[in-house]
Amino acid sequence: MHPASLFLRKIIFFCCFASLGLPIKAMAETQKAFDVQSFRPTPGPRDLVIVPQTEAISHLSVAVGLFFSFSLDPLVLVDASSGGKLSDIVKNRVEFDIMAAVGLTRWLEIGIILPIVAYQAGDSLRELGREGSVSPGKLGDFSVIAKVPLIHRKQPDVGFGLAAALRTNVPTGSVNDFTSDGTFTFNPTVNIDYRFKKTGILLAMATGVYFRPTVVLAEADGPRLGPMFTAQAGAEVPLKRDWGITAVGGVYVNVPLTTPIEQGCVPSEALLGLRWYSTDLRSTFTSGFNFGIGCGLSVPTFRYWLSAVFVPPKMKEQSRIDFFKTGTCPQKRLRKNDKYFFQCPLLIQNKNKLVVLPGIQFILDEPDVDPASFVLLDQVVSEIKQILRKNPSSLLLIEGHTDPRGPTGNEYNYNLELSQKRAERVLKYLVLHDIPSESLAAIGYGYLQPVPNDELPDGTMSQDDLFYINRRVDFSILTKKELQDALDNAPKQIGTRPAKQLEKDQAPSKDLKQKMPKPQLLPVLPVKEKTKN
Repeated sequence: MHPASLFLRKIIFFCCFASLGLPIKAMAETQKAFDVQSFRPTPGPRDLVIVPQTEAISHLSVAVGLFFSFSLDPLVLVDASSGGKLSDIVKNRVEFDIMAAVGLTRWLEIGIILPIVAYQAGDSLRELGREGSVSPGKLGDFSVIAKVPLIHRKQPDVGFGLAAALRTNVPTGSVNDFTSDGTFTFNPTVNIDYRFKKTGILLAMATGVYFRPTVVLAEADGPRLGPMFTAQAGAEVPLKRDWGITAVGGVYVNVPLTTPIEQGCVPSEALLGLRWYSTDLRSTFTSGFNFGIGCGLSVPTFRYWLSAVFVPPKMKEQSRIDFFKTGTCPQKRLRKNDKYFFQCPLLIQNKNKLVVLPGIQFILDEPDVDPASFVLLDQVVSEIKQILRKNPSSLLLIEGHTDPRGPTGNEYNYNLELSQKRAERVLKYLVLHDIPSESLAAIGYGYLQPVPNDELPDGTMSQDDLFYINRRVDFSILTKKELQDALDNAPKQIGTRPAKQLEKDQAPSKDLKQKMPKPQLLPVLPVKEKTKN
């Protein structure tokens, strides 16, 4: 992991749990207004509306979105003795949340949300000792959310995940109009989730503490609202997975920590909605309804919401969404240029070669395997085990390859060393999955052996796609003598090379030149993000 990423991860993790030790009394200064919006969406394109998934969005991927909600009776004063309604402080509200998120390595996601209360109306505020009523057209409290995955799923969208998150709300709204808490507030949470491999069902949960000031409405002994325990649970169930249609549902509860709650009454909302992952529009659309248990402040009786989150087409996060929609890869592909080329592995066994296309991918400029490629490696492990069962004397050479880019003047040595380290990481992965180490060896070839022309997809390709395909790991099935010859003839690091020789080594092969880009791409091939090795 990059040192800067590790440092940021430690800082966020410390802040999340250090804030749990904040004394409740530190925010005990009372006031007579607060932010009535307790239903707070999250900005990730695959989050379950209010329950974030544990995985950060892909490195340097960006998501932007808009969340619309209409709530009915979010703040009502009730007579304690008769249970009758005294006043609709906020009778209804229309709110828009502008959202954005970015992934910074696979260990950190930063999200921001700006609420805008476009419309709200209510009765007179005389019950609170004030004149007039709430005003529309106000900002809410600006939120910054930092999420740090602690346990990554074993495969890109399968298995168990764990993360810590910290939501910080900045007082940019209006206290008197119930769009702000009037001070900085914090909500550290611990998030867990699990996605089932066969069905694609996702279960998620988040728990934490919402540190906010204590509010006393009306008289001194009137309704109180302060710091609270928060919990959210949600589920996503694929309905028509290849179309990207799923059902989402969940519930959240806010339990006061400073005041007792009525017996049998926990302030909460339940939600139910539909989601559509649109590949053509590069967006995730979600819409649904909430029904509240109106026994607590800031819990409406009814809420309708609609969200749209857009991921630009060249972002890696979109490939993860596409892979979720396909669920599993087809057993056979009729054409090399079909829509599954970049989402699904294709194992080509040509004589003694086992080639994985589009290729096992790695973290930018590092030897670590990208988590999105674990599913490919698992399939390679299965294939290799079958080969070794049929011929136990076979040996496997793991070959690392890169594209020709690197530090100017040192491209050859840089890529040779990087490809060697990546091949060795794959070797370790195979050993951890019960393939005997004595059957394995690793060699890095840098950019010296690009993918042969006849194994590339049909159609015109961009240079970035060619770079993407050539960042790969191949596997050769060899005899003992063939393996020793390969080790003896492995490329070596060099000192200085003549400029003309360097230029020759760095140039794409004749095969690759035949596929260099024309003015426009064919639509059958998605464009990959521009990355180095």
